[in-house]
Amino acid sequence: MERLTSLFFIFHFLFFPLLVTASEEDEYKTSLVEAIDIMQKQSIHRNEIDWINLRYKAMKELRATEGIAGYKNAMREAFRLINTNHSYLLNSDYDFLTGYSDKRCRFEADDNTSFGRHIGYIRVDTFSSKSPQEQVKYATKLQNQIRQQDSTELKAWIVDLRYNGGGNMYPMLAGVGPLLGNGRFGYFIYPDGDTAEFGYYEGASILKKRKKTIVESPYKVKNNDIELYILTSSRTASSGEALAIAFKEAPNTTFIGEITCGLATVNRNFKLKNQNILNLTVGLMADRIKNTYENGIVPDVEIEASKAKKYAVEVINSK
Repeated sequence: MERLTSLFFIFHFLFFPLLVTASEEDEYKTSLVEAIDIMQKQSIHRNEIDWINLRYKAMKELRATEGIAGYKNAMREAFRLINTNHSYLLNSDYDFLTGYSDKRCRFEADDNTSFGRHIGYIRVDTFSSKSPQEQVKYATKLQNQIRQQDSTELKAWIVDLRYNGGGNMYPMLAGVGPLLGNGRFGYFIYPDGDTAEFGYYEGASILKKRKKTIVESPYKVKNNDIELYILTSSRTASSGEALAIAFKEAPNTTFIGEITCGLATVNRNFKLKNQNILNLTVGLMADRIKNTYENGIVPDVEIEASKAKKYAVEVINSK
């Protein structure tokens, strides 16, 4: 009996870790297959992809390295082959696990240009909080900045999106809403032809006629016909590009700076069975006349981003 007990413990300690490892590898394989199945049904370029080749290459990466490293490599290869540059994998706490992009969107410098009270200036940076309270607080802060600078003496507004790498577009849109006014300013466009409109109305950003972020006691600018100058850089990306798109085709609006990053896409979260989150590009953003910008927004005046603010101020002062 003692001998049998000893053999049991020997077996347990020698082989149980292998069983656990095998179980983990099966889970990684199952999760990978699940993610690729979703990609094949939902990703924006789904009709252009060799899915047999993609599955083969992803599985090859999974087998090449054990554990979570192989899983990440396999997912990264799948992201590379679906060719969106904007899809990625998160864990259940929304921490980044892996993704793929060949975009290199950077901007660090500024020109430190000063200007008088005849020019309104608002800088809209990256904002990603998932807290509804923080979203309202952020949008309200932007509107208050507009409120504090607005006057009948203003000649123009500068909206600086050069530092905006994305995040949550709806607080941003609600924040700059007073400069846009009420209306529909863009669309989400999907491969099957479906569309969803987004805009701003009386303090709230709107998607498909539903309010997203709402500013109480919203501000209205004193001059709705004032000139707008939108500054962009190669760092302007994702929701930053969504905000730029909201200003596209608007009257009295000039874009100055660099071509934006080229991530003006619609992304959707899919929760996998292992609780990871697949953030997948499923559509494109379009402006109010349904132009899309998969390769970036080309400014009216193409100039180094670090010189864009100075150029805008000089143009305004020359008028």
